[in-house]
Amino acid sequence: MLPTEAVILSCKEIASAGYELALDDFIYDLALEPLIAMAGIRRFIPIILMSVFAENKPHELIRVSAIRARFCELLCENTKMRLRSPELFTIGLFSLIDAIMAEKMDQLIEKMPFSVDIRNVLVSNSGEMADILNLVRAYETGDWEAVSQSAKIIGMDNDRGFPG
Repeated sequence: MLPTEAVILSCKEIASAGYELALDDFIYDLALEPLIAMAGIRRFIPIILMSVFAENKPHELIRVSAIRARFCELLCENTKMRLRSPELFTIGLFSLIDAIMAEKMDQLIEKMPFSVDIRNVLVSNSGEMADILNLVRAYETGDWEAVSQSAKIIGMDNDRGFPG
């Protein structure tokens, strides 16, 4: 099955957000799993699948989700949560799934195989990792006081600052 034009467009938007991605001719097949793992694109598969589900939704939601995922991932490098990078990527990526799918977050997350920690962040904005997502949201809206407060809460190294 070849990707639809919407999937290709989403992949291009992901690439414009700073990711290196070449999937114009990508055909997913279980036999490709070792190659996918080696190429380091495994984490993009949820983005691609999400773009398929959101075919009739604004592509901006997919783009913002991808940016949030990467921002969460990068932010944790300067904190005590640096070992939770994959979980934070997932949190950022799925933080807008309710808007994309036009369903309640708790109902959507219930259907997905996420850890309790990820569920808590996405459904009730609770837990240690919620502070990173809150920082990203504050940054998106230009709430610099909340950004500063969240940076202190997560113990971000002020000398290293934000990822760039």
